[in-house]
Amino acid sequence: MPSWMAERLRAPGAEEDSCALLRRKARRRHILATLSLGAALVCGPVHAQTTSDHDALILRARAGDTGPALDALRTRVAEHPEDLRAAYDRIAIAGWAELDEEVIAAYQLLPDTARAHADTIETVARAYRNRQQWDEALALYRRGVALAPAHMAFQAGEVLVLADIRDAGAIAKGQALVGRFAHAADAHAALGYAYTRLGFRFEALSAYERAVGLAPARADLRREHIFAHGRAGLVGPARTLAEREPGLFSASERRGIEASAAAELVRLAPMPARGEAERFIVADRAIARLDDLIARWQAEGTEARGDIHRARLDRINAYHARVRMQDVVDEYEALKTEGVVIPPYVRIDVASAYLYLRHPEVARDLYREVIAAGDPDLTPDAEIGLFYALNEGEQIEEAIAHIDDVNIRRPIWLYAAGQPERLANAARLESETAASSARLFADDLPEAERRLSRMTAMAPGNVGIRTSRASVWRSRAWPRRAEADLKIAETQAPRALSVEVEQGLTALDLSEWRQAEALSDDTIARFPENLSARRLARLWEVHNKAELRIEGEYGFGGGSPLTGNGDRGLQAALYSPPIAYDWRIFAGAGHAGSRFPEGKGDHDWAFAGIDYRVRDLSAEAEVSRHRYGDGGKLGGRLAVAVDLDDHSQIGVAGEILSRDTPLRALRNGVRADGVSAFYRWRAHERQDVRLSAQSLWFDDGNERLTTLLQATQRVHTRPHFRVDAGFDLSASFNSRSNVAYYSPGAEVAALPAATFTHIIHRRYQTVWDHSLTLGAGALWQRDFGTGAILSAGYRQRFTTNDVLTVSAGVNALYRPYDGDYEPDFRASFNLTYRF
Repeated sequence: MPSWMAERLRAPGAEEDSCALLRRKARRRHILATLSLGAALVCGPVHAQTTSDHDALILRARAGDTGPALDALRTRVAEHPEDLRAAYDRIAIAGWAELDEEVIAAYQLLPDTARAHADTIETVARAYRNRQQWDEALALYRRGVALAPAHMAFQAGEVLVLADIRDAGAIAKGQALVGRFAHAADAHAALGYAYTRLGFRFEALSAYERAVGLAPARADLRREHIFAHGRAGLVGPARTLAEREPGLFSASERRGIEASAAAELVRLAPMPARGEAERFIVADRAIARLDDLIARWQAEGTEARGDIHRARLDRINAYHARVRMQDVVDEYEALKTEGVVIPPYVRIDVASAYLYLRHPEVARDLYREVIAAGDPDLTPDAEIGLFYALNEGEQIEEAIAHIDDVNIRRPIWLYAAGQPERLANAARLESETAASSARLFADDLPEAERRLSRMTAMAPGNVGIRTSRASVWRSRAWPRRAEADLKIAETQAPRALSVEVEQGLTALDLSEWRQAEALSDDTIARFPENLSARRLARLWEVHNKAELRIEGEYGFGGGSPLTGNGDRGLQAALYSPPIAYDWRIFAGAGHAGSRFPEGKGDHDWAFAGIDYRVRDLSAEAEVSRHRYGDGGKLGGRLAVAVDLDDHSQIGVAGEILSRDTPLRALRNGVRADGVSAFYRWRAHERQDVRLSAQSLWFDDGNERLTTLLQATQRVHTRPHFRVDAGFDLSASFNSRSNVAYYSPGAEVAALPAATFTHIIHRRYQTVWDHSLTLGAGALWQRDFGTGAILSAGYRQRFTTNDVLTVSAGVNALYRPYDGDYEPDFRASFNLTYRF
């Protein structure tokens, strides 16, 4: 088998050795030389004594059976070293048999004066080239040019060797060769080989097209022409041409051509399509073709194993383009089990699939492997992928350090050769946006906002940046500001997925239920595989679930005048799924009880009502029935809250038989009605102030007015940890103090506190955190002076799957009542479940 064919079989689609194109003419010349074999064999072995025997040996050698003739010639040369004709013929036939070592050894046995035989020089130069002994081959070809300047094969051979060593002079020599032998197909083929080796693939294709045009009957030229199509990226035409002439290629070569054509579809699959509905057409075609190829090649046995592995690797990329991420992972794991080496261009898609399937630790390690491989085409995407894998794996600080390092290394501007104007570096924009998102993940929302606002000012027309800033604003509890930014983005890209998803999330925050539904339905219908669209659809699904709320507490202090001894409370409420978008009905029941010096007090109640929520307005109305141990009584409640803007909210409520009536008053037959109002100002997620007032009218003639000012301010933020300072200032006034329940004439309390919150575990929508609150302040009570207040609380909260939140904690309060200090310890829990 010729060396060029062996190379073709080893690496389908690789560079071909155009020396094969010259062999045919060389063989024609050597046929004449072999006719002298008869004379050489006269003194040879007995079995070659007749002319017919000589002719038979020659014919067999010409047909490829070179063994008998070579045996005869070896014997002749060994016995008669002076017989140069026999030596030349031995070299010629050994060249036909591609016994390169024997060709070179036989040539070296020739005396120096006998080494100027042109045909022999050509055979030996080719043998040296086959063995990649470039200097010896080049020297012989140049010697041949000097001996026979009109003999094109020597000049073509020199071009081939120069191309083998990637000497830039190969192209100039090839062009000169074509200029001298313009009608020689082999000259154009040699130039095509030089172009191929030096990376000029389209020029190579053109040269091979000329060669085929000059000698269309040459199968070897037609082969090289088809391979040249593949190297130039025209794998589809290459496949079509190859299918027309299947006899030109071995089974391995055919598999290589088919695999290259399928791989081209894989490369095209992730590219933008003409329309959203067509974005997976190419990927589906690629997967179908690879499925067919793999099935056919499996029937060809172990010989096709390497090609099957290559096709399966390409299919992983096609699965990724089709967002069949579980298939990506399954195929990757299967190939790893079989011991197949997974190249970096496949590993980066596998890493993306693991990240999509919420296995960030596996994705992190794969991205690091791709970066370590050092492929400049893959590293930028792997660096960004590693950032998101670190974030989603809750390695927040490492993610920030990584993306900041990447961002610094990427220049803002690019300068292209021959381009007078600088170009914006899209990779820097990507890393800059990711660095801003890193602050969002780290809960450093002010810094995220600052960075994105600066970027928006520099590139106001960039929809992605503006949408990212809207996301930060929504996280800062500014949905109206986010809505305004998204309206600007909508004018530039009204159907962009990122814009619609963010608009849908903002609509949920603003209680724009119909808009949220429309956006969720649209995005999930258009992009059912997209994680952002799925997230919006999930939140809309959760919004439309029923909701169960349960809360309870138990006091185990020494028995304060306010709450009694062993006080307990439990309430459950069930809300229906939304009705006509804006309405929910609810019903519930509760119980409270405690022991007082005068006896046991109990309060049982049941209630039902309707909840109304629209943009800027929420309201609840309920009817309740209460039992205090002396029959049932009907009550009612109406509460309304209005959002004035992103910062301000006001609300009022009125209640007949208020649930805020002290249990001890109820125990002693005293009831109360009440009204309340509040004003809340929230600068952002780190600063919140709420002022509320309540008036209760007891049916024993007492009137109580209570005011409360609550303020919180974030003072420290780190990933997974934050510290909030709080301040409560309360005052209450009672018109009567000589009543059966705790009712000081006037009481003012100030309680500064600090809350330390730490996230124990977070995994996507599952969060487990705990908090510690410590406070110390003062309380003034009329007629009893001022005393200290000490408080401490510890709480754990667990949230999962957007539908379940459970919290439980213990609190301790130490304060004076009528001048006497009483400790108060209590445990409480809350549960919210949507189903």
